[in-house]
Amino acid sequence: MTRHEVEWGTAIDASTVADLLKKDPAISALMLVHSETSTATACDLEAIGRVVRAADKLLLVDGITSVGAIPVKPDEWGVDVLITGAQKSLMIPPGLGFAAVSERAWKVIESNKQQHSYYLNYNQARKSAAKNDTPYTPAHLLVRGLNKALDMLLEEGLENLWKRIATMAAATRAAGEAIGSAVFSKRPSDSVTALVAPDGIKVSDIRAQLKDRFGIQSAGGQDHLKGKIFRIGHMGYVDEMDTVLAVAALEQALYKLGHKFELGAGVTAAQKVLAEQL
Repeated sequence: MTRHEVEWGTAIDASTVADLLKKDPAISALMLVHSETSTATACDLEAIGRVVRAADKLLLVDGITSVGAIPVKPDEWGVDVLITGAQKSLMIPPGLGFAAVSERAWKVIESNKQQHSYYLNYNQARKSAAKNDTPYTPAHLLVRGLNKALDMLLEEGLENLWKRIATMAAATRAAGEAIGSAVFSKRPSDSVTALVAPDGIKVSDIRAQLKDRFGIQSAGGQDHLKGKIFRIGHMGYVDEMDTVLAVAALEQALYKLGHKFELGAGVTAAQKVLAEQL
């Protein structure tokens, strides 16, 4: 296995993928994360898909925080296996996983005679799916919840959904910059925004203020980013006014913690983006 690491907050690009595939012809498949949640960073999956398909390799993609939030077109972009989960943009509790598999990938799966998986067996799942069933007992209540969530997404329309989430993310990024809390990622995802805590302000204090005073849940950084960034999500059951409220709450929190900026600057920046783009 060839592992290629990128700087946190940056995304691997198509040219780098092309070079890696050229240097090691033995590579049979590329695995990557479309929207990397911990750094709020998204790669250009469409461009990478073209490169991987041209090299006649398989493309396996983690779409946990991209499916249902940002544009994902597996057939058009040459994605062979795309996975996602129930607990992010699909708005239901953890417990369901999903995989979209291309015909190219099915040929590889079916030709593998050394499959050791029992429960997570794609061949068994495919046979049952042809009969609108699952090979083993599913989480029935979550499936019922999934049906409701999918109805909501389809009623809004995927293109409308993508535009709304992108606008909420852009509004949040604009607000952060306006109040001195810079955007961390060099290629931001629209699923979630990571902001850098202003100098002298603790991330733990920001998150505590948001939760205790306003009931707003946020996430912190992981590993070496712990204590440096905090994250605000745009996936699932949130709308434009939730975004404005979150920005206003963030202003209140930072002001209370002693950060110097013009009150209302973030809300104004967010409102301008929302008014112009929606």
